[in-house]
Amino acid sequence: MSSALIESRVIQIVARTFDVDPSEITMDTVATDVDGWDSLAHATLVIRLEKNFNTTLDPRRASAAQNLGDLVSLVEASVE
Repeated sequence: MSSALIESRVIQIVARTFDVDPSEITMDTVATDVDGWDSLAHATLVIRLEKNFNTTLDPRRASAAQNLGDLVSLVEASVE
């Protein structure tokens, strides 16, 4: 799966999870940029990513992600 496709799918999942327009989301987006993105919502997002990509993400690395780009990289590494 290409990096561009993974990035696009992650953005769509984030947009649906937090009910925001996908155009508002970039690889530099951080939790504080999105209303409602707290620790519980982050866990929900990680579960949705895992289900969508049929993978398991390392919970420590997922919780340590500094921005959306970090989450995309984590997904990319897990589906290779």
